Amino acid sequence: MQIAVAEGQTLSEIAASHGVSVRRLAGENGIEASSPVRVGQKLWIPRARGAPRPPAPPCRNPAVKFLRVASNEAADVVLTRCGGRADPDGQSALSRLSRSLRADETKDMHPRLLQMLQKVAEHWTGRRLLVISGYRRGRAGHESNHTRGRAIDFRVEGVSNVALRDFCRRFDAAGVGYYPNSVFVHLDVRDEGRAFWVDYSGPGEAPRYGPLRPEATASRR
Repeated sequence: MQIAVAEGQTLSEIAASHGVSVRRLAGENGIEASSPVRVGQKLWIPRARGAPRPPAPPCRNPAVKFLRVASNEAADVVLTRCGGRADPDGQSALSRLSRSLRADETKDMHPRLLQMLQKVAEHWTGRRLLVISGYRRGRAGHESNHTRGRAIDFRVEGVSNVALRDFCRRFDAAGVGYYPNSVFVHLDVRDEGRAFWVDYSGPGEAPRYGPLRPEATASRR
């Protein structure tokens, strides 16, 4: 670290206060050990011998570009660390982007949701993930994966929802909803098993579940 010499300080006093020798302090700054110092002079302080090194910053995967469609709010979010764990700062950022559209409330998104979105981002490198809906407040007595912060409705910019649907269906312990007449794919976190459904309703309509029709089975990029 670097300090500025205060009035009345000497090189030896500064060295002693930081647990280093005068010779090391002088050598670090390219001056003689007997040199006087002046007020305001900048000195680099070497690390004291035996002092613990500061912890290395955590290794994080590259940030993923997001857009919250409802508010046109863009953000670069680090979803996971290099070992695969969800990044706490990224979890907060995604929770903010996925907040309730009506009440502007947030809820922590499930860490495994971030891990799955990381795999989506890696599969389509450089593409923005467009958030349609995440957390939303449920009716009294009604709970869903959206109300629990375990689901997100999204799409990948420039990628068909058919291709996104088929990729998300590879995830274990996850639910995938496909909406041919809407603009998103639903992805949620399950405790176990896989779930998949098709809803042919359009925006604002009551659900119309049905089998996957032949024309909607071909995966396209």
